[in-house]
Amino acid sequence: MAVTIVLVTVGQWAWLLFADSRTLICRTCPANLLEVAREDALAKLLYSLRGICVLVVALTAITLLAGRWRRASRPQRQAVMPVAVAGAVGIATITASYVAGLLGAGGAVLTALSYYAAAAVSVAVLVVFIQRRLAQSAVAGLVVELGAASAAVDLRGALSRALGDPSLLLAYWYPAESRYVDSDGRAIELPEADAGRRFTVIERDGQPVAALIHDPALQYNPGLVESACAAAGLSLDNERLQAELRARLVDLQASRARLVTAADEARRRMERDLHDGAQQQLIALKISLGLARQLVASSPDAAELLAQTERQAADALAELRELARGIYPPLLADLGLRAALEAQAHKAALPVTVEAPGADRYPQEIEAAVYFCVLEALQNVAKYAHASAARVTLDRRGQRLAFTIEDDGEGFDPVVTPKGTGLQGIADRLAALGGSLDIASAPGHGTRITCQVPATTADISSPAPAEPPNPGG
Repeated sequence: MAVTIVLVTVGQWAWLLFADSRTLICRTCPANLLEVAREDALAKLLYSLRGICVLVVALTAITLLAGRWRRASRPQRQAVMPVAVAGAVGIATITASYVAGLLGAGGAVLTALSYYAAAAVSVAVLVVFIQRRLAQSAVAGLVVELGAASAAVDLRGALSRALGDPSLLLAYWYPAESRYVDSDGRAIELPEADAGRRFTVIERDGQPVAALIHDPALQYNPGLVESACAAAGLSLDNERLQAELRARLVDLQASRARLVTAADEARRRMERDLHDGAQQQLIALKISLGLARQLVASSPDAAELLAQTERQAADALAELRELARGIYPPLLADLGLRAALEAQAHKAALPVTVEAPGADRYPQEIEAAVYFCVLEALQNVAKYAHASAARVTLDRRGQRLAFTIEDDGEGFDPVVTPKGTGLQGIADRLAALGGSLDIASAPGHGTRITCQVPATTADISSPAPAEPPNPGG
């Protein structure tokens, strides 16, 4: 811009000091009042140098604008489209006019076109300002859309259309944690200055309500952004409250998941402590009793007493091992769900079939939840169902792990019969991991319990998808 200003002022004035207007400009032009000395050769030289400089400036401008246009986002391009088109045409015609003049070709038509093209740039700038003013009329449409009787209004979509930014995002202030969350209650970070995005904080009584994460082009039209935010003020407050509620639910679910994980870790530590402590001492005691019985074989009464003590130690050791397996079975940690469930199926009070097409491994908290839920369900079947057989099925469904426990017992009416402590415990454990529980049963038709949990820890905070009720049994 500085070089251009010098060229159209000092550069123009310099060659006119030595130019005869009737010789170098036109035959009918008035006398050149700026002429101080007639030096046609010098005037032509200065005019040519000025033309070369103008050409260099034009090419440089085209290169810079082309690079900025390539890096610009769609809203940025749309915002300056009229000026870009008029400027490109103006630069092209002016450059062609100067090139024609330097080559001595007839450039009268190109020169006339360049004048009109240069004037069109100013008109294009005016058009852009008018467009920005007219864009604020979209706020009226936003008010109408948000005030409609529709139960579900897409606030982000409405603001996106009003501001002309399809990439617009909404972040809601979560005062309990002093951070922003999205509409689902998950944490969201505002973009840094060099991230290619901008944000506008919306405040109410000095307190943040939400933030618009938008294209950088909107920062040049703050009036439109402020008008849209003012029009959507009540809706933003309502959405913020809903987002805060969802964030609290996400935090609650995460804390419950941490409690379940901590409980499972405590089970594992207890199992290791029993295995490495009391169990090893009982084993040593049993061995010592066996050796003592051999030493006192000559005394029948002492041998019988030691044999009885040895049997008691063996029984205590067996019970301790069974207790340790129930706390956290080593088979589950070593070989996974399928092997642990098959081992429990062999010990069940009724025939149990385990169907697991794959032998996939899952995170520790997921495997523990499924294992103990299945065990609790099988215990309920053995106690109350009066069934002749049961079946356990594992099935990976995308990002979720589904498992069912079916029996051919008496069944019950889930609407009339409330959940017992066993089923409630299963529901609580699944809910802590973002899982779901569905019970399908009817008197005389058996019972099927269908459960789902996230297959990965990354999806634990995700809400469980709705599972349609199954009337079958």
